[in-house]
Amino acid sequence: MFNGNRKNARIYSYLIPPVVTSLGMILIMIIKQIYPFGQMGFGYNDNMHQVVPMYSLIWDVLHGRASSVYSLQMGMGTDLSAMKSVFSMSSPFNLLLYLVPRSHILGFIPVMTIIKMACMSVAMYFFLNHDKRFSGTPYSFKALFSIMYSFSGYVLLYASCFSPWMDVAAVFPLFMLAYNKMQEGGGRLFYIIMTAVMLIMNSGLGMMALLYAGIITGIYAIVVIGMRRDLRLNEKAYAAGRLVGGITVSTLAGAGLAAFAVLPCAIKMWEGSQAAGRSIWTKYYETITSELYVSQLGIFQHFMILYGMSFAFAMIIIGVIKYKKEVRITRYMLISLLITLIPLIIDKTERIWNLKEYSGYSVHFGFITAFAVISTGAYFAGKPLNIEKTGKKNTEYNVEAVFEPLERLVYLLAGMVQCAIWAYIYNKLELNETFHALLYFVFVFMVMLVFNIAVCLINKRVFCAKCCYVTVAIEIFAGAYAMIGTPRFYDFSSEQSANYAIQAVSAANGLDVSSSSTDGIRSPDMSLGTNYSTVFQRPTVSSDFDSYCRNGMAEKLGYGVYNKTNADVGGTVFSDAVLHITQIVSRADEDTALYKNLNEYDGFRLYDSIYTLPYAMTVVPDIEGYEISHSYDSWIDSNNVIYRAITGRDEDIVSEAHITESDSGSYTVSIDGRKALYIRLDTDIPVNVSANGNVTAVPKAGALNNTLYGPDDSPRLLYLGIFENEEVAIAVNDMAGNDAIPDIAGIDAGVLDMGRLSVVCNMMKSNKGLSASLYRVKHGNEIKIIANAQDGRSMLLLPVRYDDNWDAETNGNSTSIVPVAGGMMMGVMLENGNNTIEMTFTPAGTQTGMAVSVFTFLILVAACSFASQREISISHELSRTFAVVFIIMWVLFVIAMFVVPFVATVVKLIAEV
Repeated sequence: MFNGNRKNARIYSYLIPPVVTSLGMILIMIIKQIYPFGQMGFGYNDNMHQVVPMYSLIWDVLHGRASSVYSLQMGMGTDLSAMKSVFSMSSPFNLLLYLVPRSHILGFIPVMTIIKMACMSVAMYFFLNHDKRFSGTPYSFKALFSIMYSFSGYVLLYASCFSPWMDVAAVFPLFMLAYNKMQEGGGRLFYIIMTAVMLIMNSGLGMMALLYAGIITGIYAIVVIGMRRDLRLNEKAYAAGRLVGGITVSTLAGAGLAAFAVLPCAIKMWEGSQAAGRSIWTKYYETITSELYVSQLGIFQHFMILYGMSFAFAMIIIGVIKYKKEVRITRYMLISLLITLIPLIIDKTERIWNLKEYSGYSVHFGFITAFAVISTGAYFAGKPLNIEKTGKKNTEYNVEAVFEPLERLVYLLAGMVQCAIWAYIYNKLELNETFHALLYFVFVFMVMLVFNIAVCLINKRVFCAKCCYVTVAIEIFAGAYAMIGTPRFYDFSSEQSANYAIQAVSAANGLDVSSSSTDGIRSPDMSLGTNYSTVFQRPTVSSDFDSYCRNGMAEKLGYGVYNKTNADVGGTVFSDAVLHITQIVSRADEDTALYKNLNEYDGFRLYDSIYTLPYAMTVVPDIEGYEISHSYDSWIDSNNVIYRAITGRDEDIVSEAHITESDSGSYTVSIDGRKALYIRLDTDIPVNVSANGNVTAVPKAGALNNTLYGPDDSPRLLYLGIFENEEVAIAVNDMAGNDAIPDIAGIDAGVLDMGRLSVVCNMMKSNKGLSASLYRVKHGNEIKIIANAQDGRSMLLLPVRYDDNWDAETNGNSTSIVPVAGGMMMGVMLENGNNTIEMTFTPAGTQTGMAVSVFTFLILVAACSFASQREISISHELSRTFAVVFIIMWVLFVIAMFVVPFVATVVKLIAEV
């Protein structure tokens, strides 16, 4: 099996990489007692915070319970166009979720990760086995490099953190195989299909891969074709034109096939960018002129992209020194590798390549770097290397990779002993800081690199590389043992806690929370994080998935904002009722005047909301000059205009509280009648707020007992309690307990009339004609409602976030939809009398994208049919022109992506010195 026999390799070799990869991961999980082999969690950060909720949604889609284009649950309604790409929702790996019980998704993530890693190794082995550049590489080495790819530093960083990125990494070697065959003049259809697959699975990573392909196409045209001595200049131009023309056309064809998925995503991302007022050129300028970002974690993450591949680097170093043949291909391989290493040093280039707006996050395109390093190492591992000169001739020596039966046992035992030693060393070191972990991994990498170079040169006649199997195993084990699971040297922000997914799944099952597409639920103390809605299968105000939409305006109704998106905190009891929030789940003791305790489980309490309104209501769109669709900046005005529209009365439910400042930091509010008191501060420092001596809780993610109200909480309303005919003493103190608060810019306080709240809720419950009859919500992107327009109530108010991609028909006639409360809800205009409203959501660009995909497919079928009958010829003039235009554009792009960021970085460094 290991002796390089081609026949045996074809039969058995494809099993070796995935089996070794899977067993290696399982061994690590057993040793570290990771679930299901122990109690330690496998995932952290986004794997818990975002992936578990997203996989819950995908599970619902696969079982016909949800839509793949729109979710009514996340943030009171979210277009999934961007999310489908960002979270690889269209990845075939997600089909595995169909086989798993919904409540076991959390525990299935390690299994999915192992499967993805196994597929990565198979894809890499397939690439090495079918690309003729590696025909001389021993089969046993191909298996070794394939396993190296599946355990690369990129995987070690992301496997436990955010596994959906691995989906594209698992098919990237096939994309590169198709690309290399294109360079050889074939494989065009294969390349088109792989381009489409990459973009459909994840357009972001797919674009990074196409960016890499575009850069190395220019390198190949200049270095390989341009340096051919057997061709004249016009012949070189013609050959280069055929290459770049074929790759360009094929890339466009692949993008055309994927247009049905890519175009809606691109439009949604573009809308978000335009809403923020930032063009591509603005982003580029901001990236180039941004401050240099340097952190211990950033340096560690960039270095870890290279970790686990010391043997590949050893072969590259030896090959550069010793290999003297195929100069043009060798230079092409080395330059292609170099351009993937530059972004690890130049942060600005990394940000451009990653298509991201911020620094401080590990390199998204790291799988491309890992592939480039491994494929270059495998290239040299299959070449005869010139060791010494004997007389007038160079003596060539091949890499030795043949194992005797006894040697296998010796190397296996030696590797196991060394791995145990490294695990012992790691445990004894107790690395609790990122900097110390960086030193540890650099030490391991350098030791293995030096050892690999030494053992490859120890025999003057043969590259004795068999020992490298042991060094690769040790390096991989040392990295995987530290990184798989939650690295103890990582510090996580509270909102990224791994406990949220665990708690959400546990609470949903333990509290027996029923699923619903219309009945909202809320976690006012943020004990479930922000993305629990899909786990609960209930609409929530909270979500940070909608950061890709940027049209959530929950602050208009007094709700808080987390990471630029909606949060469950804040709001009023009336706004909760308007959004049809019927239950809340909390670890805190909620006010029994507002909520009724139903159930308790594992510290969580499930409450019914006492004050509720119907899901959809017919309202007066314009009363006494107030338009309900108008976007009000004041939460008081927003609550009142909705209240007036519902009741049809010219009165308010919330009034501004008259505040008397008795002393600096001390205020008095007089309450007439029975009112709920809400307050919002404009402050630059964290402060405590108390009412009649009772300090108000300001719960945050991971800090339920927090009492500090800071600048980030400014949109959030604080509920101070229900008071009746009394004066309320409000005290605002800074962290040191001082009353003098010079940094308080203002206090925004209001009182909500509990009597009027009770009246409006009872009115809507008793008069069924004012509420609509909802008779179908299909998958979340189709809604059918019956409503009766009477007494001027010509608008249907829906607690669904406004999106102009909703289409509505009333009694078969198209009708308009308007945003309400700044877009937090939407209103549908009605006809007089009975109305049957049918609403559908279609992402922008869906029809156009589908048309482009179908048209591209038909063109490809016609082209393939035509090509099978006669050869397609391109004129020399056109080909040469295409080559010149491409090279000019390529040079400009390389300057913009590599040269300008490098110069800007140097200038910044000089300025800082």
